[in-house]
Amino acid sequence: MEISPTNYFYCNDGSVFKSIEEFAVSLKNMDEATFHYHVSPQRNDFAIWIRHVFHEHGLGDALEKAKNKNEMLNEIEKFFHPPPAKVEHEPSAEEKLKIRLIELRKKISEKRKHGGYTKIAELKLMNVPSKIKMFKVTNDSKDSEKIEAIFTEVEEDLKIEYP
Repeated sequence: MEISPTNYFYCNDGSVFKSIEEFAVSLKNMDEATFHYHVSPQRNDFAIWIRHVFHEHGLGDALEKAKNKNEMLNEIEKFFHPPPAKVEHEPSAEEKLKIRLIELRKKISEKRKHGGYTKIAELKLMNVPSKIKMFKVTNDSKDSEKIEAIFTEVEEDLKIEYP
């Protein structure tokens, strides 16, 4: 981002910063007297400059909270190299089975609330939690297929309207 000379940061030691990058490089080698000239409990010229000129309010706020040069350098490092965003992981096969079990129990509960007959579906699901535990131990696709078959049967049973 190009800025006009009126927005450059003119440091009291004669250094001039035209970008956050230049500031970061200079901050590493800045002597303590110069640093404390611009950063005190009453003001933080660097944070003000970054917020005002670059509109980087998050970085400015972080620099404002920094208590020393090293903390500022850490905040700048985070700004330029943020930690990777947490990626939602694909649920495991076991987690998918548990989610499906919960969904079916909700369907059973809804049907029961509306006066529907759900005993057969409930009985079929009774042993599923232990089957899921067994699948977790064995990780055998046949166990998973058996559970899926039970889920399919329960789904079909929920469609039936008993007298």
